[in-house]
Amino acid sequence: MKNCIECNYKFTFKDRLKSTLRGRLKCKDCKSEYREKPSIYSFIYTFLVLFIVMMLQSEMKFENSILNMAAYMIVTVPTLLLFSIVPHRLHRYKKIN
Repeated sequence: MKNCIECNYKFTFKDRLKSTLRGRLKCKDCKSEYREKPSIYSFIYTFLVLFIVMMLQSEMKFENSILNMAAYMIVTVPTLLLFSIVPHRLHRYKKIN
């Protein structure tokens, strides 16, 4: 969803970033709140990202296990957040108030 259904407010990058942390997309003009509907696309994306990163991680071995985990998180977290931040047709929202 790029715009609010009620007032046609265009959601900004900052609004989308806040929605990934709070779990809700809130319109600044009319105060409507939207929650993302779970979809098979987000599940597939998450599964593929985790699978690919684990495959890459198995190829790169560091001596320190903490360093391995840090490298895994540095790659995984931004990649998963990218799916939530970027507006596209795979996101479906429902109005909660």
